[in-house]
Amino acid sequence: MSPAREETTLGILLAHHLKQLKLPTVLRE
Repeated sequence: MSPAREETTLGILLAHHLKQLKLPTVLRE
């Protein structure tokens, strides 16, 4: 796996994780 692909995968996982963290906050408001 190339470093570029690793960075992209990490970025996608990070974005997905942040979305999951933000969803409960949005539902509470």
